[in-house]
Amino acid sequence: MFNWNWLGILVWLVLLIYLIFISYHIRKRHLKMIVIQQKHFTWRTFSLDLLEVLILLIGLFVQIQNSFFDNPSLTSKSQIEQSIKYKPLVLSSSAERSYYVTSNSVQKKKLYQRYAWC
Repeated sequence: MFNWNWLGILVWLVLLIYLIFISYHIRKRHLKMIVIQQKHFTWRTFSLDLLEVLILLIGLFVQIQNSFFDNPSLTSKSQIEQSIKYKPLVLSSSAERSYYVTSNSVQKKKLYQRYAWC
């Protein structure tokens, strides 16, 4: 089942992979520039490095903002959805012995349920 937590983890993994990707390509580009072109600095290489690091920093900023500083309104129905599904309690379903269960619950802040076997 898909939910937003998995999407957040996936985005963090993509950012980590992108960090590894740009560090590898920056190193490769600089080594190629030094060995093949016999140069120590070019504006083209510097601008590509700056662009890749800027994209990473923007992605990190957006992800940190969404992960740590997002404070949704708990009363807004469009931001938070809650659902409860109940399934029956089955103790024994054999043909020889079966049990019926009754439940008494108290509506307080903490749900308390007491089960009795008949």
